[in-house]
Amino acid sequence: MSKLYSSAENFLQYGLGYALFYESKVVSEAYAHIGQGFAEISIRTDPEYRKQGYAQLVCNDLINELLLHYTCSKVWQSSLSTGDKLAKDK
Repeated sequence: MSKLYSSAENFLQYGLGYALFYESKVVSEAYAHIGQGFAEISIRTDPEYRKQGYAQLVCNDLINELLLHYTCSKVWQSSLSTGDKLAKDK
C-alpha cells in the first residue's frame, strides 16, 4: 500500500482499509482508493488462508463503510467474484 499512497498521510486522506489479523500476521486486507465519487477496491488474502471467507469479511466491512457503489476492474476476476457475492448477500 505504501507504493500506491507514498505516505500514511496520503492513505488517511484518500484511502480506507480493513485488515484481519491472526496473531501478528495480516491474513486478509481490503482497502479502497477514494476519488471523484468512486472507490477502487483492492483485496489481498495470504495464500495460506484463501478459500476461508476472510476476503468477504474484510470487504463487506469496507463496502459498508464506503457507502458508495462498488466497482472493480474485470481484470481482477477474484475481486469481481467477491463483489458479486457480497452484492447477492445484501
